[in-house]
Amino acid sequence: MASTRPLSEKRVRLTEAEVEEVWRRWRSGQAIKVLAREMRRHPSTVRELLKRCGGVRPAPRHRSELRLSLTEREEISRGLAAGSEYVSLGDSFISVGSYLTTSMNSDCAQASDDVGHLVAAQLPGIGFTDLACGGTPANLVEKSADGLSPATRYVSLSTGGNKDDFYMGLLQNCFTSGINCTPEFRQESEAKLDRLGASLDSAYAAVRAKAPNAKVVVLGYLRLLPDRSAGCVIDLTMGQDIVDFGNRIQYRLNDEVGKAAERAGFTMVNKWQDGHNSVCAPYGQRHVSITGIGPGDEALAYHPTITGRRHTAALIVDAFLHG
Repeated sequence: MASTRPLSEKRVRLTEAEVEEVWRRWRSGQAIKVLAREMRRHPSTVRELLKRCGGVRPAPRHRSELRLSLTEREEISRGLAAGSEYVSLGDSFISVGSYLTTSMNSDCAQASDDVGHLVAAQLPGIGFTDLACGGTPANLVEKSADGLSPATRYVSLSTGGNKDDFYMGLLQNCFTSGINCTPEFRQESEAKLDRLGASLDSAYAAVRAKAPNAKVVVLGYLRLLPDRSAGCVIDLTMGQDIVDFGNRIQYRLNDEVGKAAERAGFTMVNKWQDGHNSVCAPYGQRHVSITGIGPGDEALAYHPTITGRRHTAALIVDAFLHG
């Protein structure tokens, strides 16, 4: 018998029991809209939980009594960033590492081996603050820009894929299983990219206004899929048609990011790759992992592996120093 409890229109924080139920239903294959409706919770609340973890449930973690709250950490980070020469900004593709290193028990997923930290390790003597944050709203860059200043010399930036839940939608409807990768969904994804340019222009303008003297490097999203699905598990879960769509839509995402970067006078790295380091590449060579837990992956699901993070960090450092 269906529940008569009214659907909450507000994004109410899930209880621990509800979080457990979300993961149970998600593992069973329920779509976000279905499980949210049956649990009488707003779909955005469920989507944000899954997005923070890349769609894969993290191992249980325990919060130390000495751990700072998100608000306290943001205040301290902005204060530090105001005097930092290098600041990392953006979404989960630049802010997370492995399941062991990524802090996911707050609204801001960060890791000690994320791209920003790997870049900072190659800039000796340069003060660094990590303001990148996974599982956050698309306007994170504008909010975090307050941590920049005229003293900021270097900024690395990854954003765009989190706008309108673009990336999460692809994961849910096409990449995890192709059942819901319908023509209608594909049109909706294209429409989201139609609107992306203006959002990026606003974010980039906020960065430039706060850091007028900085060298800003925009990071394109690492290529997820190979040219051909044959011989890879995605041939069973997705098939060639969805792989072709996935490559086209990701290429367009990076193209929109690149055009906005050019309009802002920023440098873009990693606009596109040849697919040899896709999710189907051998362990140790793939730049993005489906599960994040394969040998040498050290990643979250469908996020950059340690190999991918080192690759992008090297591109950013080269652009900072030689671009």
